[in-house]
Amino acid sequence: MEIVQAKITEKDEIINFIKKNWKENHIFVLDEDLFDFYYKENKYYNMLLAKEEGKIKAILGYIKYSKNSKNIFLSLWKSIDNSMLGLICLEKLKEFYKIHSCGINKKTIPIYKFLEIKTGRLKHFYKLNPQVREYKIAKVSQLEESKSKKYTFYEKEKLEILTNTITNEIYDSISKDENIFFKSYEYFKKIYLNNPYYKYIVLGLKSENLEIKTIVVLREIEINSKKCIRIIDIIGKEELLPILNNYIEEKFIDEMYEYIDLYEIGLNEKVLETMGFLERKENDLNIIPNYFEPFEQKNIEIYYASSADKSYRIFKGDGDQDRPSVLKSKEKKIEK
Repeated sequence: MEIVQAKITEKDEIINFIKKNWKENHIFVLDEDLFDFYYKENKYYNMLLAKEEGKIKAILGYIKYSKNSKNIFLSLWKSIDNSMLGLICLEKLKEFYKIHSCGINKKTIPIYKFLEIKTGRLKHFYKLNPQVREYKIAKVSQLEESKSKKYTFYEKEKLEILTNTITNEIYDSISKDENIFFKSYEYFKKIYLNNPYYKYIVLGLKSENLEIKTIVVLREIEINSKKCIRIIDIIGKEELLPILNNYIEEKFIDEMYEYIDLYEIGLNEKVLETMGFLERKENDLNIIPNYFEPFEQKNIEIYYASSADKSYRIFKGDGDQDRPSVLKSKEKKIEK
C-alpha cells in the first residue's frame, strides 16, 4: 500500500473511482472542469490517493487558500469498502498541515476526536423579511418572534458594491486579520470574483474614515420564482457588519427576498443580534433550508473540524460547502 499525491495524468482513474464508489451522477463525474477548478494545481491535484497494487482504494481531497499556507480544508473523502485507508491519508496530511473541514459527516466525528482534532456545529442565523406574507422557501412557524427584532441603520455611503472591482491593494489591506484562515487574493478572485458557475455579490463595508475594512460575500438563491440571499463569507472586521442593514432592507423591498441567512462559528453573536438576526437551533420549528441543488425544505446541520490552536472563524464559503452539486452552464471560461 502507498499514499501518493494525485497526478494530473490520474484524472480519469480518480473520476472513475468517484463514479463507481460514490455515485454515478456525482457533480465531478458530470463536470470534470469543476473537479479541476477545485483541485488542480500545476501537474498535481490537491488530493492524496491510497493505492494497492496500483489501484486507487481511497481518496482525500483538500483545498488550499494560498500556496504557502499550512492550513487546509478537507473535502472529497472516500474509502473503498469502508477501509482504514482514508484514515491513513488523513494522518499523512496531518504531518504537514493544520487540518480543518467544513461539512464533515457526523459519523466521522469520533475519527477526528481520536486524532485530537476539535469538532463542532456551525451556528445558523437568519433574518426574515417582514414584507413577506407567505414564505415558500422558508417554513416559518414562529413568525411574530422572528419579526420583532430591532436593529440599527447606518449611512448608505459606508457601503460599496465591489463585485468584480476589488483590487489586490484593497483586499490585502483587510485580509490579514485575526482570522487564521488567510485567503490569498488569487484564491478570493478565483472563487468569488471570477467563479464560472455562481455569481457572487461582493460588498465592502467602510470604517469611520471611509476606508473599506470588511468584505462580505453573498449569493442570491431563486427557487420557484421566490428568492433568498445568503452570506457566504466574511473577511475583515466583524463590528462593521451592521452597516449591511441598509442593503438588506433595500433588497427585502426591491427583490422581496424571503430572508437572509448565514452559517458561522467564531463571530461575536452580539453583532448579529444588533442586526436583527435570530439563531436557528437544532429541532427549531422554523425551517431555513440549506440544500437547493436539488431543493429540500428542511433544516441541515453543518459540522466542522479544526486542529487550530487559536481562535478562528468558519463560514459556509469555507472548504467546498458552496460548490455546485448539479450540472450548470459556465458563464466564464475556466483557466486551465
